[in-house]
Amino acid sequence: MSFIYNFFLLYPYWFIKTIIHWILQFYKNIFCLHINENKIDQLSGFEFELLVQKLLIKSGYHDVKITQTSGDYGIDILAKKKHVFYGFQCKRYQKNIGVSAIQQAYGGISYYHLDRAIVITNSYFTEAAYQLAAINDILLIDRQKLLKMLKKSKFFSSQIPFYCYIVDIFIIGLFYYIYLQLRDLIYLSLCLFHLLLLIYMFFKTLRYKKYNQIKEYTIHDYQ
Repeated sequence: MSFIYNFFLLYPYWFIKTIIHWILQFYKNIFCLHINENKIDQLSGFEFELLVQKLLIKSGYHDVKITQTSGDYGIDILAKKKHVFYGFQCKRYQKNIGVSAIQQAYGGISYYHLDRAIVITNSYFTEAAYQLAAINDILLIDRQKLLKMLKKSKFFSSQIPFYCYIVDIFIIGLFYYIYLQLRDLIYLSLCLFHLLLLIYMFFKTLRYKKYNQIKEYTIHDYQ
């Protein structure tokens, strides 16, 4: 009885579910915007600062400058937006960020004459860090907020996998072959659709490379 159940119900259901998942994943990789979280975690501390610098520029900040690598007085990046002077402390950590980061950022407010200090990280903050930040009016940007900012600015979007090109070319050839055999315009339409999809993937890949190109940067000494 279990064999009949598996053969006629469970296995077909699993097969159809897998096929649908592959189809949806194929189109999702092409049309949807993803964030490669692992790529962010693999950055060095200074590379993370470069990422934040470029992200701030694309988010409308101006005069975005990285401070010196040592003795930065708790602030890694200075920026302005709508006449407000911001200081950003960048923390590329694997563990949760504690109160020391909040204290450092607060200390940088006076030194750089900031209007607002922000701590941004690829990780998360402890409850004590949130409490201290609220008392000292320090804005916190954790991993989830950072990913939303990166997604909105189209940073680190997952490049279209190479297999999508291979599959799409195969589909184009398949539908064109069926059209030649049956002379049905539906298959020709599907062939043209996937041909346009191939062109779209090509230009999206070029756009991806443009967004992920690290431009030149300048280290500024504010002492």
